[in-house]
Amino acid sequence: MEARPFTGAEFLDSLRGARDVWIYGERVKDVTAHPAFRNPARMLARLYDSLHDPAMRISSPPARRSPRGRD
Repeated sequence: MEARPFTGAEFLDSLRGARDVWIYGERVKDVTAHPAFRNPARMLARLYDSLHDPAMRISSPPARRSPRGRD
């Protein structure tokens, strides 16, 4: 089986597992819904989604420059 990165939805689902997260003495039941964590979680989910977006793929690697800056 080929390894692949999460999609955004898979990433958010992975955060909803059983874990102990506390902030200011309060236990956070769902980090994807808590105001302190939901925006960073969504931002990372968008990053994971961009890895699967064909428009974001690089068709060829960027040209390499020589160590002295001359091509």
